[in-house]
Amino acid sequence: MKITNQTTKNAIKAQIMMANFTMAEVVDALSMEYGWSNSLSNFSAKLGRGSLRYVEALQLADVMGYDIVWHKRGRMANSSESAYAGSYGHRPCESLKRRDA
Repeated sequence: MKITNQTTKNAIKAQIMMANFTMAEVVDALSMEYGWSNSLSNFSAKLGRGSLRYVEALQLADVMGYDIVWHKRGRMANSSESAYAGSYGHRPCESLKRRDA
Protein backbone atom coordinates (compact mmCIF):
# COMPACT_ATOMS: atom_id res chain seq x y z
CA MET A 1 0.00 0.00 0.00
CA LYS A 2 1.31 3.42 -0.92
CA ILE A 3 1.44 5.75 2.08
CA THR A 4 -0.04 9.17 1.28
CA ASN A 5 -1.45 12.07 3.28
CA GLN A 6 -4.97 10.87 2.45
CA THR A 7 -4.41 7.24 3.44
CA THR A 8 -2.76 8.38 6.67
CA LYS A 9 -5.64 10.76 7.46
CA ASN A 10 -8.18 8.02 6.76
CA ALA A 11 -6.28 5.51 8.91
CA ILE A 12 -6.13 7.90 11.86
CA LYS A 13 -9.80 8.84 11.55
CA ALA A 14 -10.73 5.14 11.34
CA GLN A 15 -8.68 4.38 14.45
CA ILE A 16 -10.45 7.17 16.33
CA MET A 17 -13.84 5.80 15.27
CA MET A 18 -12.91 2.19 16.12
CA ALA A 19 -11.93 3.39 19.60
CA ASN A 20 -15.47 4.82 19.89
CA PHE A 21 -14.37 8.44 20.08
CA THR A 22 -15.28 11.41 17.94
CA MET A 23 -12.67 13.67 16.41
CA ALA A 24 -13.98 16.50 18.61
CA GLU A 25 -13.52 14.40 21.77
CA VAL A 26 -9.95 13.56 20.80
CA VAL A 27 -9.14 17.20 19.98
CA ASP A 28 -10.53 18.29 23.36
CA ALA A 29 -8.46 15.65 25.16
CA LEU A 30 -5.30 16.64 23.29
CA SER A 31 -5.94 20.25 24.20
CA MET A 32 -6.40 19.44 27.89
CA GLU A 33 -3.61 16.88 28.21
CA TYR A 34 -0.93 18.30 25.90
CA GLY A 35 -1.89 21.90 25.19
CA TRP A 36 -2.86 21.37 21.56
CA SER A 37 -5.18 23.81 19.84
CA ASN A 38 -8.78 22.90 20.58
CA SER A 39 -9.77 23.57 16.98
CA LEU A 40 -11.19 20.58 15.14
CA SER A 41 -10.54 22.28 11.80
CA ASN A 42 -6.85 22.76 12.69
CA PHE A 43 -6.53 19.07 13.60
CA SER A 44 -8.29 17.96 10.43
CA ALA A 45 -6.12 20.27 8.31
CA LYS A 46 -2.97 18.92 10.00
CA LEU A 47 -4.03 15.38 9.06
CA GLY A 48 -4.90 16.44 5.53
CA ARG A 49 -1.54 18.13 5.01
CA GLY A 50 0.32 15.19 6.46
CA SER A 51 2.02 17.46 8.99
CA LEU A 52 1.35 15.40 12.12
CA ARG A 53 4.72 15.05 13.87
CA TYR A 54 5.76 11.76 15.41
CA VAL A 55 5.55 13.10 18.95
CA GLU A 56 2.01 14.26 18.15
CA ALA A 57 1.11 10.78 16.90
CA LEU A 58 2.38 9.38 20.22
CA GLN A 59 0.31 11.93 22.13
CA LEU A 60 -2.75 11.13 20.02
CA ALA A 61 -2.38 7.42 20.73
CA ASP A 62 -1.81 8.17 24.42
CA VAL A 63 -5.04 10.12 24.96
CA MET A 64 -6.96 7.27 23.32
CA GLY A 65 -5.26 4.68 25.54
CA TYR A 66 -3.09 3.14 22.83
CA ASP A 67 0.62 2.51 22.38
CA ILE A 68 2.36 2.66 19.03
CA VAL A 69 4.37 -0.52 18.50
CA TRP A 70 6.90 -1.16 15.76
CA HIS A 71 7.60 -4.70 14.69
CA LYS A 72 9.58 -6.12 11.83
CA ARG A 73 7.43 -7.30 8.93
CA GLY A 74 7.18 -11.04 8.54
CA ARG A 75 7.91 -11.66 12.20
CA MET A 76 5.59 -12.67 14.95
CA ALA A 77 4.13 -9.70 16.83
CA ASN A 78 5.72 -10.78 20.12
CA SER A 79 9.15 -11.18 18.55
CA SER A 80 12.15 -9.80 20.39
CA GLU A 81 12.49 -7.39 17.46
CA SER A 82 9.33 -5.52 18.47
CA ALA A 83 9.80 -2.13 20.04
CA TYR A 84 7.38 0.10 21.85
CA ALA A 85 7.48 3.53 20.36
CA GLY A 86 5.49 5.20 23.06
CA SER A 87 4.24 3.63 26.21
CA TYR A 88 3.49 6.22 28.80
CA GLY A 89 1.56 3.86 31.06
CA HIS A 90 -1.42 6.20 31.00
CA ARG A 91 -5.01 5.28 30.84
CA PRO A 92 -7.09 7.17 28.28
CA CYS A 93 -7.37 10.84 29.17
CA GLU A 94 -10.10 11.46 31.74
CA SER A 95 -11.84 13.83 29.35
CA LEU A 96 -12.32 10.97 26.88
CA LYS A 97 -15.24 9.00 28.15
CA ARG A 98 -15.85 5.94 26.02
CA ARG A 99 -19.28 6.08 24.47
CA ASP A 100 -19.68 2.32 24.80
CA ALA A 101 -18.87 2.30 28.54
